[in-house]
Amino acid sequence: MIRRKNRSLPELNMTSTADISFMLLIFFLVASSMDIDKGIARLLPPADNDKQQELQVEREKLIALTITAENTLTLNDEAVEMAEIRPKIVSMMTKIGPEHLIAIEAAPDAQYNTYFELQNEIAAAYREVRRKQKDFPQRIADVVGN
Repeated sequence: MIRRKNRSLPELNMTSTADISFMLLIFFLVASSMDIDKGIARLLPPADNDKQQELQVEREKLIALTITAENTLTLNDEAVEMAEIRPKIVSMMTKIGPEHLIAIEAAPDAQYNTYFELQNEIAAAYREVRRKQKDFPQRIADVVGN
């Protein structure tokens, strides 16, 4: 009878592979930079409008901006273009003074881009007024009194 030889297959020693891969993982985690996502620092209004507060505001001190579903803008019920917003808000803020209130109402179908462009124009108007008038409040808390 023919007897077969038991041949062993050569094996690789894999005991240190896990250690090496763990060390490489730690190296790349330490060596790489973890960038934090940068975005627009804006606080959007909540989607649920069940709890709306009634606020008594003088009509003369209110700057009402509306974005329609067709992404058209109105300023105090007057149709305006995006390029006209900044100078009109600057003139109204300087006329009314620091007691003004800006209200933005957007239709649910309006695009976010229009809303953000409007906020950018308002922020630019504030910067322009603050450059011109040193006594203009730097924060909303200065007006409210907190």
